[in-house]
Amino acid sequence: MESRNRRHRLNERRRTYESEPELESDGESYLSSEESYHPMIPMDAHIHRSDLVMVEAQAQQLKNKHNQIEITVESPISNQNAESQKVDLYRAALRGDWKAAAKCMGSNENLARIELTKRGDRALHIAAAAKQTAFVHRLVLRLNEDDLVLVNKFGQTAFYIAVQSGVVENAKAMYRKNGNLPTIRDIMRRTPLEMAVLFGNREMVEYLYRITRLQVLNAKEIMEILAGIIRIDMYDIALQILNKADRRIFTSTTDIGSVLQVLTRKPLSHNHGIQGRKWERLVSIIATIPYIPCKTIPSSLSFKS
Repeated sequence: MESRNRRHRLNERRRTYESEPELESDGESYLSSEESYHPMIPMDAHIHRSDLVMVEAQAQQLKNKHNQIEITVESPISNQNAESQKVDLYRAALRGDWKAAAKCMGSNENLARIELTKRGDRALHIAAAAKQTAFVHRLVLRLNEDDLVLVNKFGQTAFYIAVQSGVVENAKAMYRKNGNLPTIRDIMRRTPLEMAVLFGNREMVEYLYRITRLQVLNAKEIMEILAGIIRIDMYDIALQILNKADRRIFTSTTDIGSVLQVLTRKPLSHNHGIQGRKWERLVSIIATIPYIPCKTIPSSLSFKS
């Protein structure tokens, strides 16, 4: 009887052991499942295994999303498209092709503000240099006031480039948008008016003289502009500058002498009639300018209103 009971207990144990692998619904022992690599997983393996699968799925989704973002940012195709757009806009500005430019900017509104050349020139710089008046006017309307103060690597605004090119209409269009442009200097500290005088463009000098606040210039700059204006025979403008300036204009005797030298080098043919009388007037004014050692002109004394 005891032998029969012992045999029965052994059979029960055998059945229990053989049935343990069937605890997993998929017919596999949990010892061979993924949970076998996680010793801290509780005995309730069905619930915690599903949680683990969910967490791992979410982690994989985040990883995939991260990879997608990196691909989007660093895509060589996107970079190629951007460079292609810049080249197309550069060519359009150079040719004055507004239709092509509008197409480029239609897909990228910020493109007009991006540097297109190694010099740092933007579309407006390029169009101004190429003297594309119609293109310049349309682009100025599209830009805002702050866009017009953007400079290239030489500190030159598109207005400055327009002054160099000598197209007064382009300068006027930009000035109407931003009245501070005549006072913005390049990296050499030269104003647009000084550049116009240097280039000898009489029409541009006359226009810039009317819109430039001379109070932003120091005495030395005024004398240099005066000498340049006299050099290109614009005696009227020279007299206007001297009449506006206080007679106690603060400068050095060297600067005064330089201006007088420019006057005396003028051929006699320039000193007849009305022009001759203006010349004499200039000499008399400049020769009597007193020297007071001060580097700047106080606004209260510098120019008459």
